[in-house]
Amino acid sequence: YTDHGKQDSQVQAKGDAFMVNPMVNLWKFDNKYMTTTDQNLYIEFDPSTTTAMGDVNAAFDQETDPITKKGDTALAAAHPRYDRYLRQHYNIEMDLKPKGMGKLHKPATYNLWRYNETGKEYSSDETLPPREIIATFDSDDASYVHSFALSEKYVVMVQCPFTYDLATLMRG
Repeated sequence: YTDHGKQDSQVQAKGDAFMVNPMVNLWKFDNKYMTTTDQNLYIEFDPSTTTAMGDVNAAFDQETDPITKKGDTALAAAHPRYDRYLRQHYNIEMDLKPKGMGKLHKPATYNLWRYNETGKEYSSDETLPPREIIATFDSDDASYVHSFALSEKYVVMVQCPFTYDLATLMRG
């Protein structure tokens, strides 16, 4: 847990502009328990002691997981979804880009990802299989996505009028 930019020995903040604060949701990916937020931050913890186990996103393979490779400054929906019948986790992750990079450039790319549970008991030194990006779309507006809905055939995402400008965010 990092509070107001102070770093503790369990979790290191990745930059001055962003604070590690994964305290919105608790998830169980197979047998690994994680805490997360509306940033691309997943921190594994011991459910008996609540002690953090490793660094940000360490439970996922740094080389093969497409979401971990994006880094921890990407945004995500604060309330991901879990299909208990199919044993699949879903979330929408957003890549922000500066505006004004040409006609074809869009300031936001949304990626819907899925994690398929394997039922395997992973040891503490094993990483989970990679998440899979199953849909991607670009948008003219980098809108905050707090939550989304799943149906049998569709993902429903609402783009709220609250939008981001990456350059302004980085300036503080």
